[in-house]
Amino acid sequence: MTPNEMEFFDRLVTALPDHYIFPQVAMAAVIEPASGDRNKAHSDRLSIAQQRIDYVVYGKDHQVIAVVELDDRTHVPSKDSERDARLMQASIRNVRFQSTRKPNLDELRAKILPPTQAVADKPVACNSNGSSDS
Repeated sequence: MTPNEMEFFDRLVTALPDHYIFPQVAMAAVIEPASGDRNKAHSDRLSIAQQRIDYVVYGKDHQVIAVVELDDRTHVPSKDSERDARLMQASIRNVRFQSTRKPNLDELRAKILPPTQAVADKPVACNSNGSSDS
């Protein structure tokens, strides 16, 4: 991973402490080819096997919550749209962030987690006596 990708990984881990986050995951570890045609499925499998996902976020129940892509100069829009279509077909949320405009921790939680979980996972500020500020 590049220093930029490592910094973003650390940011994800900090923003989502109750989740598992894996960087640089082979797409074949997350999705299977959808085609029922054996030849087409084999071709799709080879294509999928060559692709990497920047980060995969899993819940404690070991279910994929989202795929996170950090778009930088190495990303090619036509290939990204093909990847996005595959993930959509597999019903996996795909969240993209621009490398030049990385979100803060609250923005990460809000965009990656389902709405109800994003609120539940947000840390609550407490006074010195232990009561919440809300």
